[in-house]
Parts: sequence; structure tokens; C-alpha cells
Amino acid sequence: MFKIGLDLGYGYTKGVNESGKTVLFPSLVGNAYQRNLIGLFGQNLNNLIENMHVVLRNGKEEQEEYFIGDLARREGRNVSYAFDENKINHPNTKAVLASASALLFPSNDEPVHIVSGLPLEQYIHQKDELREMLKNFKAIVEFKGYNILKIVRFDKVTVFPQAAGAVYYAIMDDLQKYLIKGSYIGLIDIGYRTTDYIVFVVDGKLSLREDLSGTLDIGMSQLSNAA
Repeated sequence: MFKIGLDLGYGYTKGVNESGKTVLFPSLVGNAYQRNLIGLFGQNLNNLIENMHVVLRNGKEEQEEYFIGDLARREGRNVSYAFDENKINHPNTKAVLASASALLFPSNDEPVHIVSGLPLEQYIHQKDELREMLKNFKAIVEFKGYNILKIVRFDKVTVFPQAAGAVYYAIMDDLQKYLIKGSYIGLIDIGYRTTDYIVFVVDGKLSLREDLSGTLDIGMSQLSNAA
């Protein structure tokens, strides 16, 4: 089963697949329109990530068109982030999910296992809702102008606390350096809208200290707004 990992962040969408391909773009979505003068003034049309005009179909006749990421920031109309605390069923979330997944999917029809996460506090209350959304998600995704069409659906879903995933990633290259019995491992994960803090105690394995872990409703967006 082909594995992809997606972080549907408030500020940026990040992803990687088991072949090592990565995607990174702002989690911005805007209404699409026909760009009749595209390419006239030397835009770099070879870079799909910078020119994501996405058409989403749900298997019926209805379709929706969006500018995603850098194109939304540069040329979009009514551009917005999915900034709600519960963003799971927000249209913007589904648009960036479909776009990033289509870029990471295998070239064949191999089944796909998606791993995604939530900030710690949201994971406690919303993990089941996210899991169900991903299990039931299906979209036909077209990147307009690039002759790319993908059917996005997931055969297996794993939802994980984002900060815990960051801890595992940080220590996996040198486990013995960190797995000292009786010691503590802590991590602060500063995101665009929220900041996670998480602590594990080492007692033969990593055991979460839930009383020392949580989520603050503050992140890098406050710095952007202050500037």
C-alpha cells in the first residue's frame, strides 16, 4: 500500500510520499477565473506548485474551481485560509487536501494509505471526525493547463498528534542518544495558528505526560498581524 503523509496546516500544507516526493504550498484558496493572458509576461508555467488552478469534481456534473497556494496569493479573488478551529469540513481544507494528495499519489492505481494529524488539543476532540472525513473523501482532481487528472480516495487512514510525530522524527536518527531511562523529552511545535507543547518520559519506551502537554491558541500568524 502506497503511503503519503500530509500536514494540512493553517499556514502551509506540507506533504511527502514513500518515494520521497514532497509538496509545500500556502494553505490559501481563492475563487478561480479564466486567465486569458497567462504566459504573456514571462510567468514560469513549468512550476505546477506555483500555478495550481484546480478543478474538483465529485463524480457528478458539479465541479468547483480554485486557485490554490501561491497562485491564490498572487492572483486569487476572495482568498482565505481555513482558519476555523474546527476546519475539518471547511471547503478550503478539502481543496488543499485534494490538491496535495493528487500531487503525491502514485502513477498507477495502487491503494493509498494517508497519515495526517492535528494539534494536540484538537486531536483529543476531533480525531474521529478527521478520520471519517478522510475515509469518505473522494474527488476527481484536474490541474488545469497541465494535463493531470487524478482520482483521490484513501484506502487506509491514520490520524496522529502532530507534535508527537515531530518528536519521533527528531529522535529516530539516534535513538540511543535520547532514550535514557528516567529522562524527559519535550518539544515545542510552533505553527501558524497554534503552538503545541508535548512531554514524554523515558521508561523503557516513550510515555506521554499528558499533564505537561497541550495546545496554545497562538502562533506565527500573530507575528504577521503585528508586523
